[in-house]
Amino acid sequence: MLFTSGSTGVPKGVMVEHRSVAAMLDAFEKIAPIEGPFNGLSVCPYVFDVSVWEFFSVLGYGGTLHLAAPESVLDTDTFCQFLSKRAINSGYFPPGVLIPLGKELRQSIHHVPLKRILAGVEPILGGTLLRFSQLPSKPVIINGYGPTEATICATFYRYSEVDEPTARVPIGKALPGYEVLLLDEMHNVVEIGQTGEIAIGGVGLARGYLGMAELTASRFIGHPFKAGERLYLTGDFAEERPDGNLLYRGRGDLQVKVHGHRIELSEIEKNLESMPFVMATAVILKRDTSGYALLICYYETEGDHTVNAEHLQEWLTARLPAYMIPHRFLVLDKLPRTINGKIDREQLLVSDIEESDEVSSSLPGVNELLLPLWRSVLGHWPAGPDDDFFKTGGDSLRAMHLGALITQSTGVKVVVKALFDNPTPRLLSDYLNSSRPQQHGLPLVGLPQPGEPFPLAFSQQRPWLLFQMGGETSIYNLPLAYRIRGFIDDRVLEEALRLIIHRHESLRLSFGESGGMGYQKINSTVPFALVREMLDLRNNQEEALAQYLISESCIPFNPSQPPLFRASLIKMATNDHVLLIITHHLVMDGWSLGILHRELEEAYNVLLHQQSPDLPDENSGWSMFVMEQQKRFNDDDFDTGLRYLERYLRNAPQFLQLPAWNQRPAFQSFNGKSIFFHPEAGLAEAISDMASAYNVSSYMVLMATFGLWLQGLTGSDDFVTGTMTASRNNAESFGVIGFYSESLPVRFTIPDGVTFGEWLLQVRENLLELLGHQDVPFELLLRRLNPLRNNSYNPVFQVMLVHQRDAKDSFSLGETDCTAIHLPYPGSKLDLTVYIKEYPGKMIIMAEYNADLFDQAWMQSMLDGFINMLRQCTTDPAIPLSRVQLINAQSAAKLQQWSGETVESPRFVAVTEMVFRQAVSHPDEIAIVEGEKIYSYSWLRQRADGLSMAIQRRNPEKGAVALLTGRNHDSVAAMLAIMNAGCMLVPLSAQLPSSRIVFIMKDAAVRLVVIDGSIDIPPELEGVPVIDLNEAIDSSPVSLETILEEKPAYCVYTSGTSGRPKGVVVSHGSLSNFIQA
Repeated sequence: MLFTSGSTGVPKGVMVEHRSVAAMLDAFEKIAPIEGPFNGLSVCPYVFDVSVWEFFSVLGYGGTLHLAAPESVLDTDTFCQFLSKRAINSGYFPPGVLIPLGKELRQSIHHVPLKRILAGVEPILGGTLLRFSQLPSKPVIINGYGPTEATICATFYRYSEVDEPTARVPIGKALPGYEVLLLDEMHNVVEIGQTGEIAIGGVGLARGYLGMAELTASRFIGHPFKAGERLYLTGDFAEERPDGNLLYRGRGDLQVKVHGHRIELSEIEKNLESMPFVMATAVILKRDTSGYALLICYYETEGDHTVNAEHLQEWLTARLPAYMIPHRFLVLDKLPRTINGKIDREQLLVSDIEESDEVSSSLPGVNELLLPLWRSVLGHWPAGPDDDFFKTGGDSLRAMHLGALITQSTGVKVVVKALFDNPTPRLLSDYLNSSRPQQHGLPLVGLPQPGEPFPLAFSQQRPWLLFQMGGETSIYNLPLAYRIRGFIDDRVLEEALRLIIHRHESLRLSFGESGGMGYQKINSTVPFALVREMLDLRNNQEEALAQYLISESCIPFNPSQPPLFRASLIKMATNDHVLLIITHHLVMDGWSLGILHRELEEAYNVLLHQQSPDLPDENSGWSMFVMEQQKRFNDDDFDTGLRYLERYLRNAPQFLQLPAWNQRPAFQSFNGKSIFFHPEAGLAEAISDMASAYNVSSYMVLMATFGLWLQGLTGSDDFVTGTMTASRNNAESFGVIGFYSESLPVRFTIPDGVTFGEWLLQVRENLLELLGHQDVPFELLLRRLNPLRNNSYNPVFQVMLVHQRDAKDSFSLGETDCTAIHLPYPGSKLDLTVYIKEYPGKMIIMAEYNADLFDQAWMQSMLDGFINMLRQCTTDPAIPLSRVQLINAQSAAKLQQWSGETVESPRFVAVTEMVFRQAVSHPDEIAIVEGEKIYSYSWLRQRADGLSMAIQRRNPEKGAVALLTGRNHDSVAAMLAIMNAGCMLVPLSAQLPSSRIVFIMKDAAVRLVVIDGSIDIPPELEGVPVIDLNEAIDSSPVSLETILEEKPAYCVYTSGTSGRPKGVVVSHGSLSNFIQA
């Protein structure tokens, strides 16, 4: 019994029987026998199953076993001396030493009389084994494959020098007494040339896992074709070559999805390892600090040869699509390996991502100032000059951040639209080189001293006015709550929060009024203490906690009494707490929450170890922003943006009436409630995929759908909604807590006759133009517009979408795990505000609505419609806007009511048989009318039968058959004939571009093309066999097999969201059910 960790990391005891070991050894001895006394090598640790082969393939056959320390293989020269001195004839060499060992043995003065070699464990290139086969002793080289659960090896392949040096060596065929099948997801055997999971049966199977009956049952399944026998599902994938040998394709768990593309990591590694001097590679999927997926390639080179990242990228670019090119290439002296010689991917996953300047910090043709700025925003260097900012982690907010940093460093003003138009380092460098530096800063302004009043920022004026009019209110409270599991030091937590308050001016602000004008002032110190609470939550604990948190969140602040910031630590149980932080919008915005998270985590973790946090010193960022904003206002610096927005909103409707449950009150009450939605993880992924495909951001996909949803709810084709922008156009503001964000009106004019994808691109241009003016204060815009005021609703817009992509729902304080508790915001500032918080792999939607207008069930129904619209539009971007449906919960219930009864599927009859039955019962009836000509069922049957015979004769393997003809009577007969011959029909259109026809025929593995002579076949496919319907056809009888319902009838290609054609295969059973329904 040997223990393996497998993919779960939990050791599993694999119980192997004596007969299995004997069968494997006997099979090896037959394929690579060795005569007379011989010397065998043992280099593997005893816990690795190949050590069993090392021992008994020698001792069981009269040889002498020579024990070498496992670490001895690391010094190639010393290891060669050992092999020579001991005259080793038989041995296994781990994959990590094959290249240097083969090279050393060919050049070594030491003679090693190798007679046979066992290789395996990882994919091996032919060129690696070629060096061993050219040794003077001409050893037999066996490439073996097999998991511990199948007793060391289940397949053998005898290497030959005719094998392609740059291709991976096959893993061979099943050993005698073994069975190896390649299965699809439904456990059906795949066709030759198709990839399937390796399933092993026969004498080599282990009993199972010790004490793990459930796991044993899931991996050792009942044989789908042989009663009473078992198969082991390996999780590895391979394809069968025409000669019966298997080609290893990789682990199932090495298939990942990156930005909408499903990628085989082993395919990248295979191409890299075919490059000269690249010895070994490991491509893994990691996520950066924001959760963005990155492909990281670790590699080691042969000897002293240098292969840099640019060469690797060029090599892959010539062989793979762009989405398969790793984002980073990191060279290592040696890739980490497990005790059995496999590359230790787990160690690479947990290692810090470090990049050398040599690999990452320079790219040809790229402005050298740009690269460190790119890295500071995205967290990684660009992999190449054509790396797309928005496909490697960028979005609108990060584009704003990068643009501000570039402006600060170069003097060239870079707005968000410039980043979308020039998204790669190469294009952005060209843009910078062709642009003239401008004065991008403002002269230093006088900053207020502590305690000295200074004006409110424009963003603060509305919350202050509301306080002045109605007194203390909680609608601008911002609550945050985290569940903390593990030991938390409350004194250190309190000190960390005090440190943050001291560092940020805004957290020490107080507000007042003088001469009818509001002001703010910075206090040198403010009183702060962490409140410790212990709640009696023995009954209905979670419900009681939620009520407590909501109740605390609704306690208003008095802006004249600082700080507008409070925190409580609530003890639930030992090592189980909740941290509740409540701030006021006057001093903080959504961007600031991310700063608070980062600084709290850093300050606590450093103070816990009695060190000084490496946080920037106390800054004057907030007061500087306010005073510069005032100067810009006095200098009419906002005038250009105000004029643009005034034109943009000219003649726009002032009010958008959502279908309300109740009558609108005469005065807006701000009485609000919130409801949360947790869409399936796949929806967030679909939104990201669409954004990548259309070169837009996720925010733009959401806004496009939001506008379409509002049109569906209101029937309006022209309306205005709102959104929030970060409005941090200066790099100095990125690390400052404060209320910078501004409201921005977004006007939607819904066009007729366009698809969602086309609409999305229109929204993209709309938003990019708007974001160029995001720093224009909304209060100034209101003064300029001077809209007709109505006390019952908000001016300009009544509905808003707020998107937060960089939200953080978990972090660590010391050894604790801190997970966000999502709380509703008190009240409702508009009729409806939809907050969408996007986390890695998921999103949470919160709808904050006016409870005077909407019932919760009604709001649930409306938001269900929005989510369903997102599903429709991301599934099919080509859908016309007129066909996108508002499917809410009530509609779904009605549809269920109206749907037909559930019935059993009819008995299977192939559609070809349905037609042929008509030819028997009604031979002279008209089957087809084409112009003035008519064709009977009898003719159709005879023509289809004759063609079926010809197709079967030309295509005995029943491969896919393409139909490339005009629309006529013969094309109908040909369709029937192809399916009747047991082949999959692949219909093609002559209107398709030649490149698309070539792609489809290769992708579908078409073996034969049926044409009618009027259409030319692309020259790239001239070697494919053809049947021309206009020529005489050999229709002499051949045997046709019965059509089975699970077999494919046809394959139709659709373009989907990516633009890459996708083949949709429909079975005979599905087609028959539809026709008979």
